[in-house]
Amino acid sequence: MTNKHVKYNFFYIANPSRDVRANVIQTLACAKALNSSSLEAVIIIPKRSEIIESLFKDINPTYVTGINFANFFALLKKRSRIWNYLESTILSFAIGFTLLKKYKRSSKVFYCREFTVSFWLSMFQRILNAKLISEFHGLETEIPTKATETWFQPIIRFSEKYLFKHTSAIASFTNTFSKKIEKMGYLKKTDKKIKIVPLGVDETLFLPENRNKCKKELHLDLKKTYITYAGLTLSYRNIEKVLNTVKNTTSKKVFFLILGGTPDEVENLIKLSKEMKIEDSIRFFGKLDHSLVSKYYGASDVLIIPGTWHNDFPPLKLFEYMSAGRKIICPNLPVFKEILGTNGIYFSGNDFADKIENVIKKNKKYEVMEKNIYSISKNYTFTKKAEVISMIASELV
Repeated sequence: MTNKHVKYNFFYIANPSRDVRANVIQTLACAKALNSSSLEAVIIIPKRSEIIESLFKDINPTYVTGINFANFFALLKKRSRIWNYLESTILSFAIGFTLLKKYKRSSKVFYCREFTVSFWLSMFQRILNAKLISEFHGLETEIPTKATETWFQPIIRFSEKYLFKHTSAIASFTNTFSKKIEKMGYLKKTDKKIKIVPLGVDETLFLPENRNKCKKELHLDLKKTYITYAGLTLSYRNIEKVLNTVKNTTSKKVFFLILGGTPDEVENLIKLSKEMKIEDSIRFFGKLDHSLVSKYYGASDVLIIPGTWHNDFPPLKLFEYMSAGRKIICPNLPVFKEILGTNGIYFSGNDFADKIENVIKKNKKYEVMEKNIYSISKNYTFTKKAEVISMIASELV
C-alpha cells in the first residue's frame, strides 16, 4: 500500500449538510472514488438525515452521532453561525472517541474536509497515533457564511493559524490559494505541507453530448442560442448581473436558463424578471436531477459563472461545465486562469454582456476551446483526486 510497507488505516472524515448541497455531492463522489482505490478507506460522517443516509448507504460509512442544533435554530430570531462551530466541536469528540475505541493500536491517516473537526483532530494527533491531512476550502476568516460576531473573530484566527502549523499536510485545490497563505506568512515554501489535490467531477454524470439532440429531448428551440447557469444555490453568485445582461441583449435568438436555487431564491428571481420585463428571455428551473442538468449543459452553447463567493477556489460547477465540453464565461481571476488557461472567456467589471455578445457569434476558435476544455477536464475527476490523496497518505506514514 505504501513505499515503506507500513500498514495503516485511512479515514476520510467529512461533515456533509443535512440536505443535498455541493459539499454532499463532493463528499459522496470522493468517498466512492476512495472506496474504489487501494486505500480501503473508512468513511466517517455524522448521522444527519434520512436523505443523507440513503445517499451514502452503498459506501457503508461509519456513522457518529453528534448534537443536531437545526431544530434549535428555528426557535432563534437571529441564527448565529457560532452554533455550527459548537456542533462540529461535539462531532469532533464523537469521532475521536470512535477512533480510540475501534482503532486504538493502528497507525492512522486522516483526511478531513471540515475546518473545526480538523482543528480538534490536529490537537490530538499523538493520542490518536495519526497523521492529519486537512482539506481547505478557503481561509475560514474569509468565508461569507462564517460567524460574524466581533468577539469570536480572534478565536477563528487562532484556530486557523494553529491548524496550519500543526496539521501534517494541507490539501489545497489550487496553487492560487497556496501562494496566498505563503504570502500571508502562515506557511513557508520550505514547510512542504501544501499538497495540490484537484477538485473533481463525476465523469460518469457529465459528458459532452450532441447539442441538437439534447435540445430535442428537452423540447427546446433548435434555432435559439442557450446560455446556462447552474448552481445548488444562487446566493453570492451575482445572478443580478445575468438579469441585467438579459435585459441588454438585443438578439431575440438568445435565451437564458438558470438551473438550481432554493424555492425562495427562484420565486424572488421570477418576480424580479417580470418587473424587468425579461420573463420571455429567461427561465428558472429550481433544483433538477443531475441527469437533467447534464442534458441542459449539452443543449447549451455557453455556460456561465457570473460570480463566485471565493476568489481562491473555483466552484464545483466549473468542473461540471468543463466535463460537458462547452464554452465557459467566468470572472477574470487567477484561480480560473490556473485551470482553464487560454481556454476560458474572462470578463472584468461591466463587460460581462460584451463577452456574451462576442461568444455567441460563429467563430472556429470557440470550437477549439470546447475541445480543449473537455480535454483539461480529464485531470479533474474524483478518481484523480483519490489517486493524489493515496500518494499523500503514503508519504506521511
